Amino acid sequence: MKGEKIVRAKEALSYCLKALLPADRFNIVRFSDGIEPMAREMLAADKANVEKGLSFIKTMRAVGGTNINEAMLTALANQNAKDRPG
Repeated sequence: MKGEKIVRAKEALSYCLKALLPADRFNIVRFSDGIEPMAREMLAADKANVEKGLSFIKTMRAVGGTNINEAMLTALANQNAKDRPG
């Protein structure tokens, strides 16, 4: 995901993050050869956490491969709230 692709992906992710409601929760999992979740658990989509997410997005770079399997498994494991839809 070099060049225009990573730029557009970051723009789309930032747009989605800004569209979350305060009652929503989120986490971001950066992946290439390995994975790096932004947080250990889902975060409330309050102003402070959304700003942290936007900062995390800005640090993303196109490096390595595409370990999407581990990224998806990590994201799905983060869906631990029984009272909320995944």
